[in-house]
Amino acid sequence: MRKVRRRSIAADEETPFIAPDGSYLLFSRAYDLWVSFREKDGSWSAPIKLGPEVNSPGFELCPVVSADGKYLFFTSARGAGIHAYWVGADVIEKARSGSEAK
Repeated sequence: MRKVRRRSIAADEETPFIAPDGSYLLFSRAYDLWVSFREKDGSWSAPIKLGPEVNSPGFELCPVVSADGKYLFFTSARGAGIHAYWVGADVIEKARSGSEAK
């Protein structure tokens, strides 16, 4: 087991998911999904908001990545009601490279 260095947490951050290898942390902040990456020194990067492929005008919560690392599942209140959605987990790496909204 590896100790996770504490990251400054805003009051409205919830539903965290940490990658099995500890390389990133997904969470909901103000009902949008965000990611923070583990830095070489063990600290966490500044949070990056995932792009419009994930976030909507509704709210998004409960991010979970499939065991094979290919899919990001989450709940969203887009349209009528709250439903489960999924996208390719490559949206996480797109956020790291800066190709998605920050």
